[in-house]
Amino acid sequence: MTRQPGTGLAAWGAGLVVVGLLAGCAAAPVRIEQFKPMPVGSTVTNSQTNTGSYGSGTTQVTFTTGRQDWAGQPVLTATSPAGAMLMRPEDGRRMGFLGPNGQLQWTLDPPVGMQYPLEAGRSWVQQSHLTMQPGGQVVPVQSKWQVVGVEEVEVPAGRFKALRVTLEDTMGGKLWNRDTYWLEPERQRVVKSSLERLPAHPAGAGTRQAVLVSVSVPGQ
Repeated sequence: MTRQPGTGLAAWGAGLVVVGLLAGCAAAPVRIEQFKPMPVGSTVTNSQTNTGSYGSGTTQVTFTTGRQDWAGQPVLTATSPAGAMLMRPEDGRRMGFLGPNGQLQWTLDPPVGMQYPLEAGRSWVQQSHLTMQPGGQVVPVQSKWQVVGVEEVEVPAGRFKALRVTLEDTMGGKLWNRDTYWLEPERQRVVKSSLERLPAHPAGAGTRQAVLVSVSVPGQ
């Protein structure tokens, strides 16, 4: 059976835009010039509510950040019980995913993710190839990103002014998923996400709603 690409950590390679609010003045746009990874050993705990191909019910999932060598190059990792997302250090773009047993499940070539610098209203399209394991099936991927704007979001971890970013992935000529991420600027972390697999997805239709519960950063 062909393993399907994991999406739970997809947002870890995402970048951010924020709006600085000045008392008595209009909102001023802020550019995010480059990716800023969380320190190694940081943990992020989310509450996830799943339906369909994502599973069922609500559970808490913790991701831990790290670094390792993979395929002869350094990568960032975000690891949970489901496995580890592999990301390019310079921009956080997704490169591949390792299952809980350490076996490679899929790769993206070239990597897919945020395009810096970022600012509100920006959009971009990326072309890549997804290789699924085992078997080595290769599927062309088109990813459409849009920085929609800034919204106030309240989650268990607190209230944030967060950047709303949308993503649509078309794979093999079929629309597989529509995802939305709400990202806060200071630590470039996802505070809320809404993932939707469409019927064309090999795993079948399903949804995952996630909210940030807590963050722990070494030394803080």
